[in-house]
Amino acid sequence: MTAVTRLLPRRLRIFLLVAAVLAVVGFYAGPLFSTARAAGVDSETQYVLNTFSFLVWGALVMWICAGFTMLEAGSVRTKNASMICMKNIGLYSIAGLAFFVIGYNLMYVDVSTGGVIGAFRFLYGPGEAERALVGGDGGAVGAVVEAGYSTM
Repeated sequence: MTAVTRLLPRRLRIFLLVAAVLAVVGFYAGPLFSTARAAGVDSETQYVLNTFSFLVWGALVMWICAGFTMLEAGSVRTKNASMICMKNIGLYSIAGLAFFVIGYNLMYVDVSTGGVIGAFRFLYGPGEAERALVGGDGGAVGAVVEAGYSTM
């Protein structure tokens, strides 16, 4: 027996094993369930909900960053709290710029169905259809909605 298995009680080891199996099953089965649920929703509603969820989840990530900053600042002496806040603002700024330059491309651009990683395009921006729609061309709505979410 290893040191880890000796320290953990048998019930906890079984619980962790079951949790790991459920996590793996959920990871692979999740897209199947979300596709089945979304099958009855029209494409415009999917477009609106996908775009809205990007905004909401992005805002939650920003609040998570603020929460961890407050957690770290509360865990150190008062004289070091301002430095912790400065460090976290700097880290979040660097991470935000890196996501803008690289991360968005790898997460959302040209990901095939069932794919894991997207294409890399430096500073990916909106497509022609979105530019036309912003310019007032109502005929571009179909092409924009077909993308599934807003790239602007």
